[in-house]
Amino acid sequence: MKRQTFYYKFGHKFNVVLENGEPVEVWCDDGSSTDTTRVCPRCKKYPTREGHDPCLSNLPGVEGACCGHGVQEGYIKFEDGTFIRGWFAVEDRIITERPNGKKDMIGFKRRW
Repeated sequence: MKRQTFYYKFGHKFNVVLENGEPVEVWCDDGSSTDTTRVCPRCKKYPTREGHDPCLSNLPGVEGACCGHGVQEGYIKFEDGTFIRGWFAVEDRIITERPNGKKDMIGFKRRW
């Protein structure tokens, strides 16, 4: 029995099928075309206009990144070619301001 291959796009499972002899990407849950944009199953936000993950868009020194959307490993590809892969959380820095105007980082907060 042949093993079926599935892929993920923005955290949703899809497959490639032949329609009129041409390969077409379709969502596995309803068979519709992957041309339709879906929200991230993790953060419930849509991709940016450029198609980037909203939680990782426009990171300095990064060529490409994917958070994994809670269903697969994420990755970060740096401009120097270094890759980091794995299950990781996206966090924001928590900054506090002193009475004298100086700002300090006091910790991190997970986005989801």
